[in-house]
Amino acid sequence: MGVRVRKGGPQDVAAVLTMFDGAVKWLVARGSEGQWGSAPFSSSAARVEQARGWAGDDGALVRYYESVGFTPTERFMVDSWPGQLLECRLPPRQGAVR
Repeated sequence: MGVRVRKGGPQDVAAVLTMFDGAVKWLVARGSEGQWGSAPFSSSAARVEQARGWAGDDGALVRYYESVGFTPTERFMVDSWPGQLLECRLPPRQGAVR
């Protein structure tokens, strides 16, 4: 039995959420709720939207990150896959040494 890797798409969102839900369950069973919490990914609207954003090159994932305060910086390509670096600058802490 082999493994076949293919490009994902919107039809795969349910499968991705099922894998994340399984990972959360596994982490919780080992006392590691701090990693991703104890609630299934599929129960969080924000996480479902992030999974949908991964499903295509329509810019939805970048728009999601922009909506929560990130700024796009550099675009890049890996073969034919487009990537986008994002940054989120934090204000300096009071009393921090620069």
